[in-house]
Amino acid sequence: RAVDPESAAKHDLEAMVQSGIDRLFSMQTGHGGFAYWPGGNQPVVWGTAYATHVLLDAKKAGYPVDAYRLDQALDWLAQNSDAQKGRHYWHWGQAAYASYVLALGGRGNKAAMKRTLTALEISRFARRPHGWDAETRYLLQAGLYLAGDRSYEKQLRNPEIEAISQER
Repeated sequence: RAVDPESAAKHDLEAMVQSGIDRLFSMQTGHGGFAYWPGGNQPVVWGTAYATHVLLDAKKAGYPVDAYRLDQALDWLAQNSDAQKGRHYWHWGQAAYASYVLALGGRGNKAAMKRTLTALEISRFARRPHGWDAETRYLLQAGLYLAGDRSYEKQLRNPEIEAISQER
């Protein structure tokens, strides 16, 4: 019996994606956030944002993602990602990404995103944005857009890409 190569490739892809989803869930803690390693018990904001982003994309692409566990991740992220809890400006970038992911998940907190964006704009980093500052602003503006705030639509349609550097 001949095996259709296209069908086999699709099956392999689906199996790989499902394996990735299962691997991510093996890193989810009892609190709902994600640790860096399977079986870890300390959730981290950036890792939770990243894992949740992947899960939201997988769900959008039609892959089965456990809705309860995804809700737990979004709940944890909403409770633990506000930049105001951070002590250093680099927390803003982490909070911006978490805010963007929450907005993707339908839970964008416009007040928190505006607060972080305002703090960034009045900080010593208010000069023309570059590198991480530009990416942080872009993520916050995109998160606000996803949450229904169109005040940065013009900037999102015409981003200052020269402000983004290759430095990561």
